[in-house]
Amino acid sequence: MNKSVQESSNKRNNPWISIWFHPRKTIRQIGDDNPRYGFVLLAVLFGIYRFIEQSSKQSLGDLLPLGAIIGLSIILSIFIGYLNFYILGACMHMVGTIWFDGRASIEESRAAAAWSSLPEMLGLVIYIPIIFIFKESWFVSNPEINLLTLLRISYVLVPFGLIIRFWRAILFIECFAELNEFTFWRSLIVSAICFSIFFIAVLLLVLGRDFIFGRL
Repeated sequence: MNKSVQESSNKRNNPWISIWFHPRKTIRQIGDDNPRYGFVLLAVLFGIYRFIEQSSKQSLGDLLPLGAIIGLSIILSIFIGYLNFYILGACMHMVGTIWFDGRASIEESRAAAAWSSLPEMLGLVIYIPIIFIFKESWFVSNPEINLLTLLRISYVLVPFGLIIRFWRAILFIECFAELNEFTFWRSLIVSAICFSIFFIAVLLLVLGRDFIFGRL
């Protein structure tokens, strides 16, 4: 009996590695042991990545120095990460568990949202050397970077971004399918419904904001 338990313990994988190649087995292990495992760290990393990404797209460097942007990405990261994972987890729990009779708890749904976001953290691997090289120029609307350099960087970032988002989507569908005891295709349908609801909600918020500020 003890030998069997010991062998089972030895076969347990490091989730930070196995999630990339065995998402179903890994998320099941996390769900059974502790759905909150790694949640805070994943939220922080996700928040930093998303803040830096949006700061570049919105040219935040026109308003703030580089140090302030980096500082805000760290300070706001936990809020951004938690908000994203909690909203997505709640939506998936409502659609998957309540509407489609899934088996995942709300905490397991959050765990699926958090752990499936791990591929996006690879974006930090790309952004760190870019920021180190170009500094403030990467965050301003009129950067002191020649066009050829920008094109070369875009050739890397655009395909890379598409790959990691596709990888994240596959991980999410697989993780959610495992926790809810769904097939891949059923999980895909539930995910599509949830993300449609999320997209419509965000669109309505943006339109409402523009309408309100347009009246002021």
